[in-house]
Amino acid sequence: STLLKNLGQVLPYKLEHLCLILLFNINDLIIFLKNSQNTFIEKLLIGNIINIIQNERVRYLAFLETDHKNYEEDDDEGNDEELFF
Repeated sequence: STLLKNLGQVLPYKLEHLCLILLFNINDLIIFLKNSQNTFIEKLLIGNIINIIQNERVRYLAFLETDHKNYEEDDDEGNDEELFF
């Protein structure tokens, strides 16, 4: 998603909580992590299991198991990106 790719460039130096509900391509997540490498994220909750603690920029990493059937049924791309601060 465009939001995920660009979000890392506008984050503050320190971010205590970031909650995103997004459907995204794994390559977009990689771009987000590269673009936000100057931001220390205290807690990052993502829905799929990947190895992102390698760079020691995330103190706590939690994984959320979800039922993706609801997301797959929604064909409207405008509803698949939500941002909560």
